[in-house]
Amino acid sequence: MNQRFRWTAVSAALLLVSLTGCGGDDTMTAEQYRSEFETLCLQAEADIVDISDRARDADLGSDELLELNRETVAATAKFTDGIAGLRPPSELDSDHQALLGYIDDVRTASETDDFDASEAASIAAETLIAQMGIDGCS
Repeated sequence: MNQRFRWTAVSAALLLVSLTGCGGDDTMTAEQYRSEFETLCLQAEADIVDISDRARDADLGSDELLELNRETVAATAKFTDGIAGLRPPSELDSDHQALLGYIDDVRTASETDDFDASEAASIAAETLIAQMGIDGCS
């Protein structure tokens, strides 16, 4: 996958997490949290790979590219809505909150078209996700 497209997709996903509301009071066990998070990541990755594969078609016109962009936004919204719905257990809550901070950093960088800052926040988020023991998210 094109590195710039990948960072754009990750940044979009993180930005959308920051814009979605959180609801519900039920906390999960650490195992449930990690499992649900990984499931959401794997589905989002599959969706983005599918879209990327179709975007490689050199004969796409602007309408088709716009539709693929809409599909990317929809895929990341699906992912971020799922993440926003997770209720981390107390032992993962501070990491989850830190992740939300990185999401805010991505949003701020995106608003100012600062690709480097967006990429740095995305890398930090990916590192934290791995440290949280979430293996299926890259």
